[in-house]
Amino acid sequence: MSSITAAWAVGQGLDGREAAQTAAQKALSALGATRPAFGLAFVSEEYVIADALGSLTDVLGSTPVWGFGTSCPLTAGGEHPRSVVVGLIAGSEVKARPFWAADYVQDSDAAAAALAQALQTAPPVVAALLACDGVRGDPTPLTGALDAVGLAAGCQPDGDIRLGKTFQFAGTSGAFGGLGALLLSGKIKLGVGLGHGWTDVGVHLPVTQTRGSWIQGLDGVSPAEAYGRAFGYPARQWGFPPLKDLARLYPLGIAHGEQMLLRAPVHVEVDGSFRMSIPVAEGDVARLMVGNPAGCLTAARTAVKDARKGLGKSKPVLGLVLVDRAWRQLFELTPGQIMETLSAELDGVPLIGAYTLAQIARHSAKTAPVLQNQHLMVALFGAGSGE
Repeated sequence: MSSITAAWAVGQGLDGREAAQTAAQKALSALGATRPAFGLAFVSEEYVIADALGSLTDVLGSTPVWGFGTSCPLTAGGEHPRSVVVGLIAGSEVKARPFWAADYVQDSDAAAAALAQALQTAPPVVAALLACDGVRGDPTPLTGALDAVGLAAGCQPDGDIRLGKTFQFAGTSGAFGGLGALLLSGKIKLGVGLGHGWTDVGVHLPVTQTRGSWIQGLDGVSPAEAYGRAFGYPARQWGFPPLKDLARLYPLGIAHGEQMLLRAPVHVEVDGSFRMSIPVAEGDVARLMVGNPAGCLTAARTAVKDARKGLGKSKPVLGLVLVDRAWRQLFELTPGQIMETLSAELDGVPLIGAYTLAQIARHSAKTAPVLQNQHLMVALFGAGSGE
C-alpha cells in the first residue's frame, strides 16, 4: 500500500482572487516539495467564485481542483465566513481527472449520461467527487450514473440560494448551473459515512400534486396549508420570514424500502407550494420530521464510524465534511459544535468542508447511490491498494 499526504489552509482577502491565492499558496507550502495529485476548494458566497477559481488555477497549475461556492466553508476549527478553504492531497500513485458538464440544468439526463461514460473510461475510477447546481436541474439521474463507480461523495451546494443558482467547478471549468466532478484513480481509498438527526413526529401527509421540482399539494391542500395545520400558524405566513426560513428545519421523510429519504424545501412560494432541491413523486406518503441537536451529534459520530469502516486498515489523512445547511440553523447558537464533535471522533485528522443543500453518496459497490437532504456526510481519504 502506497502512502499519501495532505495539507490544507484558509485564505481571506478583499476579494475572491486574493483569498483563493492565499489559501492555495499556504496549502502548497504546508505540503512541502511534494506535488499534489488533486485539490479541493470551498469558496464563500460573498466572493466572485469565478475569480477565486482563476487564482486557484494560477497557483496550482495543472493540478485538478474540484469545489463549489458555499454559504460558509468549514474546517475542524469551525466556520470560516468570507474565506476560501483549500485542501491538497498528494500521492505518487494517485491520479485525478476533472469532469465538467455545463448544460446540467438544461439537460440533467444528458449530463448524467456523460458522467456515467466518463466513469467507465480508463483508467479505472476508484471514487468520484461531484457537485451539481443546488436549485435548478434534477439530480435524480445522477444516482444511475454512479452505478458505474463503487464509492462517491458529493452534493448540491447551497451557495447564495437567493440567486436561485449555485456555482460549481472542476479543473479549470466552472459556472452556475453546471455539474462538476473529480474522478479518482490509482492507490487512493475513500470511506463514506452519512447521518441525520431528524425523527418522525407522527404527521403523515400524502403527496397529492407535484410539478417538476415543486410540491403543490399535501393531503389535498397546499404544503403551506398542511404545515399551518400541523404547527398552528396560518398558511400565508409560511411564504414570508421567519417561517419561510424555518421551513427547511421540518423536512418530509419518505420511506424507500428500509431507508428513509429526507426531502426539504429550498423555497416557499407565495402560493404556498414548496420548491424542492430533490423532486418528490405524487402518491408518496410524506412524514413530517423534526430535528434536534443531540440527535444530530449522535448521527455525526455514527457517520465518522461508518467512514472509518469504509477505509478499512487505511489511515485517514484528510476528511471532507458536507453538512446540510439545516444543521447551521439548528446549531445557530453553537456553530462550532458540529466540527468540534467530528474532530474529537477523528483524533485530530484534518477536516475541510462546506454547507450544502443536498448530499449524494455511495458507500460501497454493494449499496445503491443515494440522494438526501438534511444529512451530514463524512468522506475520509486514505491510501489504497489500487485494485
